[in-house]
This record gives sequence, C-alpha cells and structure tokens, in this order.
Amino acid sequence: LARRKGDHWFIGSLSAHQSKAIKVPLGFLDEESEYMASIYCQNADDLKSNTVRIETIRVTHKTVF
Repeated sequence: LARRKGDHWFIGSLSAHQSKAIKVPLGFLDEESEYMASIYCQNADDLKSNTVRIETIRVTHKTVF
C-alpha cells in the first residue's frame, strides 16, 4: 500500500505471523532528488514482544526495498 500527502510518501505492508519477502521499487520518486526514508518494522528476533525497529536510510528513485 502506498499513499502520498504533499511531499511525504507512506508505504506499508502486513504479513500476519509469517514473514514474506517482497520487493518495493521506488521508481515513482523524482529522479533529480534524494530522500531520507524512515523504516519501521517489527523486531524479527522477538515477534511476540511487539517491539519495533526503526532505521533511517537515504533512497532515490533507483532504490528497491
């Protein structure tokens, strides 16, 4: 699922109790710009605790998550 509000994009996915690998290309982003992405994901080492890992990385229109 992807949504945009102004200059901000929000991308999310859910997979219930079983992990899945998906690829998310960011080709919809402006080719001339670089962005900072904040990634929030469940801690895969401890699925029962509901803890969240937060990571920030640089991305461009060529990035594929």
